[in-house]
Amino acid sequence: FNTHIQTVDLSENPLDKAGLKAVADFLSLNNSVQKLVLRGVGLTDEGWDVLVRNGFERNKAVVRLDVANNLLGDESIDHIEHLILSKPALAHIDLSWNMLSKDACEKIMNAGLERSKPRTARSAKAGRVQKQLPKIILVAEHSTQRHEMIHHKGLSAITDWKTSKTRWMSTAEFISMDVVLRDRKLSEEIRLRLIRMFAAGKYLQPLMVSQLLQVFFHQAGEAVRKKAVDYLLQKLGRPEDVVVVAHELRP
Repeated sequence: FNTHIQTVDLSENPLDKAGLKAVADFLSLNNSVQKLVLRGVGLTDEGWDVLVRNGFERNKAVVRLDVANNLLGDESIDHIEHLILSKPALAHIDLSWNMLSKDACEKIMNAGLERSKPRTARSAKAGRVQKQLPKIILVAEHSTQRHEMIHHKGLSAITDWKTSKTRWMSTAEFISMDVVLRDRKLSEEIRLRLIRMFAAGKYLQPLMVSQLLQVFFHQAGEAVRKKAVDYLLQKLGRPEDVVVVAHELRP
């Protein structure tokens, strides 16, 4: 492997189990990569297990890990905690916009605090040592991870959230969402929940709305499709777009 590579970014590329195994094998043999970015690759709990067991167990070099915009759920918590506690070099981990519950977020934050507690070193001369407090990003839907952001960052986080301006979703963000939604195991209800999560505070382009509905809700049940249509029409930034898209989508 190339020992001079410091950043690996595979964002918006769908990675199945075989693809993640290849990434894990690379990590296990490489100690030059300091930044690993896997945003919107469709990473699930099963894939995370492969990545941690086969890759991070031997890797001591990664400082920044970005796995935002994926499908990590509470089944990944044990591995996330282990990673935070056992890898002192890991200073930044982005887990935002995943499927983590409030309890899971609390465990992750507690693991970060636990790692930073001062401990007595083996050497008497070294005295008390303290590992770096990792920066853990856990911003997501308001009912779960946003609660943790507010709890740990203080009341200013509430103000920041309410006063932040709505912006247009970028192409890269849309590709991340599209990759994640293509997981065949997802129900239409879960897909709609993910779209709500990814599109929070953003406007969508008309083509984005059409693609989401045609690809993911074309054969959905009437109730779910209606929810999806109504929600996505609200996310269009221009009134004229709402009229055009509504005309295309309504039966």
